[in-house]
Amino acid sequence: MRSSIKKIFTALAAALPLVMGAPRLAEAQKLVAQVNGVPVTSLDIAQRQRFLRVIHRPASANDAFESLVADALKRQDMKIYGEVPKAGDIQLAIQQAADEAHMSPQALAAALLHAGLNPLSLKDHWEAEAGFYVIVGSQNRMVEPTDAAINAELAREGNKNVPIIYTLQAISFILPTPLTVAGLNATARRATAFRASFTSCDTGIARAKAMKGVIVKAPIQRNSAELSANGAALLQKVPLGHLTPLSRDPTGITMFAVCGRAASTDKDAARNAAIAKLQAQDLKPMIAAAYARLRARAVIQRR
Repeated sequence: MRSSIKKIFTALAAALPLVMGAPRLAEAQKLVAQVNGVPVTSLDIAQRQRFLRVIHRPASANDAFESLVADALKRQDMKIYGEVPKAGDIQLAIQQAADEAHMSPQALAAALLHAGLNPLSLKDHWEAEAGFYVIVGSQNRMVEPTDAAINAELAREGNKNVPIIYTLQAISFILPTPLTVAGLNATARRATAFRASFTSCDTGIARAKAMKGVIVKAPIQRNSAELSANGAALLQKVPLGHLTPLSRDPTGITMFAVCGRAASTDKDAARNAAIAKLQAQDLKPMIAAAYARLRARAVIQRR
């Protein structure tokens, strides 16, 4: 699952220029601090301020700086303990942030994308949150919530935590070789026109298979509980029988046809989500205390 999360974030990063317009590469930045040797730039702070606004937290320059300090110190602690968070741990970190912002994970992901935030930098943040959570949890044995507490949480959440099973089919427009800017733009225009005309998997898949320079892969199924919040939000926004936005990958310019969407019948998934949420609530004060100790020992040089 770790590799699937990485692929999703990488694909999203490649898709941003196509979906949202080219980033401002010339945006000025300068070194403003070092946290145990890890650099923090003015651009990092500006991006983190935008992130904090999206999740409805205080977003002054100093708030952003402290958030970046926390990421750096938590990631350094992860290296010491050799902790690599699993996809489920990252998903829990995203779910907690969404809950605190009174948003669904899908709405949070959509808001982050709309703000133009770099998915790869957010991946680092979620990994820092998830990894530190696991470290503190292993140092403080978590008590399993009672059945009464779990049932109460399930009643509160209703169907919110029921995963969605998506049936997807990848359609890739192959880029010409040698690749030129003109060739890339022409292929993107061709893919964009095809996406606009795609309104049914039954007819659209057959049409794609008959096109030259197009590869159609076999259908796959993906569980929303195993996706990043960004990936789940993208799939939720696409109407059934339509295509996801264009993304650049090693194959070419790829879109996914959303050919099926159904609620999972796996009751254990919702129960496990409720248990994870209750355990996270119990661990919250312990995480705060553990981080306070890290922050007190940190060597921070401001510029």
